Amino acid sequence: MLEKFFLILLISTVFNFNFLSSSTLEIQSDFPKKTGESFGVKINAKSAVVIDAKAKKILFEKEAHKKLPPASLTKIMTVLVALDSNIKLDQPIKISEKSQKMIERTVGLEKDEVVKVKDLIAGSLIASGNDAAQALVEAVSGSDISKFIDKMNERAAKLNLVNTHFENPTGLDSENQFSSAYDLAIIFSEAMKNLTFRELIAKKNYEIIAITPEKTHKFETSNHLLRDDYPRVFGGKTGYTDNAGYCLINLAKDKNNNQIITVILGASLNEQHFQDTKALIDWTYQNYKFQK
Repeated sequence: MLEKFFLILLISTVFNFNFLSSSTLEIQSDFPKKTGESFGVKINAKSAVVIDAKAKKILFEKEAHKKLPPASLTKIMTVLVALDSNIKLDQPIKISEKSQKMIERTVGLEKDEVVKVKDLIAGSLIASGNDAAQALVEAVSGSDISKFIDKMNERAAKLNLVNTHFENPTGLDSENQFSSAYDLAIIFSEAMKNLTFRELIAKKNYEIIAITPEKTHKFETSNHLLRDDYPRVFGGKTGYTDNAGYCLINLAKDKNNNQIITVILGASLNEQHFQDTKALIDWTYQNYKFQK
């Protein structure tokens, strides 16, 4: 028995193994640690969540797992699936008539116009253009949109998201199109692993310069917190439909680069989703201590 002990000691010394005790593991997983006395913050939205971007730990929740229409926050999954396909960002795409005729918010793409895949991703995320999202889906899966939607739902299942189901890639209202604040935070976190996604959600404005014919589409972010330089927000995505209300997802950082993801679903008043988000960010950094 003594020989076995010395053998283990020798191996751990030679290979410099770090044996973590259960108490050490508990200390590491305890962050962010709530230090403030406040139990929460009052917000207008139907549902909300704040998670630590690294640990995925819930720091605040209000009906965080409730199934609600996600509006254009859907496009985060649309872009994630497109990026998963390894389609080339500089691949030229001809805009179809179906993409041009998309309703609600659009970039203004025209039939037979040729633009790059990265421009379609930018149009989907920054301007929330339904025409850009539709064209992106067609670039990946052709005219059979159902195949792409199947991939969206498969990706949600792979992330173990039990309160999410997609029926279209744009976020237009549909009876069986739903997600939750928590599920959307996880989708956003997964998309953040991609450099192109991180780059584009942080942009305040963008220009799509068509390959043919020569034409430029200029647009700015619909995320007012990013556009108006709210100091803690470094990227995000808005959404709105009559049924979903005002929705918003954001990445925030403090001065020590402690990152959180905030999600607002179902705010009833315009601009309220921005106010709710600021309240959540301020409350979180005031009431939690993050590991150095």
